[in-house]
Amino acid sequence: MPDPEFDESDIKSKLGQTLGLSDREIVALFGYRTLGFLSHKKKNEEIRWSMNPYVFDNNYYKELLKPENKYYIKTPSDKALLNNSQWLEFVEEFAKDQEAFFNEFTNVYIKLGRLGHNNLKPEVTNVNFNLSI
Repeated sequence: MPDPEFDESDIKSKLGQTLGLSDREIVALFGYRTLGFLSHKKKNEEIRWSMNPYVFDNNYYKELLKPENKYYIKTPSDKALLNNSQWLEFVEEFAKDQEAFFNEFTNVYIKLGRLGHNNLKPEVTNVNFNLSI
């Protein structure tokens, strides 16, 4: 999953080039942040990305489009989505259309599952897909 400290360059290289994700898939993958919290172990606190971190929906994108506030976090990687015009287009789409987000998230999640955790290392250059079900 995208590291909260990734900048635009990290996202493009690690998710786009290394994993072969499209811009739409990259933005959809960030939607996992609608669930759960970002944990700051040193500060002993948890900060959430969306209004209800116990429900999987498109609230992450809605909150992302709102101005900064003290209740929800925007990490460098979140801000990168807003600063890239191509990614922003998909953030806006997913904020408006939860079904579009669900469909794309499902697709990218399956794609990453087929890569397997061993193939997510940057040094992997030849990925063999075995799609027999």
